[in-house]
Amino acid sequence: MARFRTLLPTLLGVLVLSISSASASESDRTSLAQGPRAYAIGDSVLLGAKQELRDLGIRVDAVEGRQPQRLRGAISDLPKDGRPIVIHLGTNGLFDQETCRDLIRGVDGRRDVVLVTVHAPRSWVSGSNKTIRSCARKMKDSSVGLINWHRIARTFPNLVYGDGIHLQPAGVETLVDLIRKELTRF
Repeated sequence: MARFRTLLPTLLGVLVLSISSASASESDRTSLAQGPRAYAIGDSVLLGAKQELRDLGIRVDAVEGRQPQRLRGAISDLPKDGRPIVIHLGTNGLFDQETCRDLIRGVDGRRDVVLVTVHAPRSWVSGSNKTIRSCARKMKDSSVGLINWHRIARTFPNLVYGDGIHLQPAGVETLVDLIRKELTRF
């Protein structure tokens, strides 16, 4: 495990993982009673990291089997407080251009966004990830972070279980750390 933590940043040139990232530092913790630091909308992949994201002060709305087309409703249910939003959708169905338009209409200029590509042995994943990357470029009035989870999970298959989708503990730690780092940019 220690070797994994050492190799990951070197191989990807993206990550700088800390040995203690599984438990958030006190400076990262935000009381949800005071309002969340950010919001996260996703499917069962984010559901697997719900507690760790909550420990960072992120309010998580993750539902097993959630389709990307449900994003508009999830965004409209958020308080109008301008806090950042993390989106991980496209595992259970195509994240299409209509979903991207809904996202842009719902948040561009009103919230900063972290988009996370998806990793799954499904025919639509390539299309989802292409649209997610394109959507990040189309956001003009918000700061946007993009986490290429697909590449990371493909490079390090031990981050996900045998189904090729759901997060192993090391995957939870890695994804949560990446989200935390993206949010610190805003």
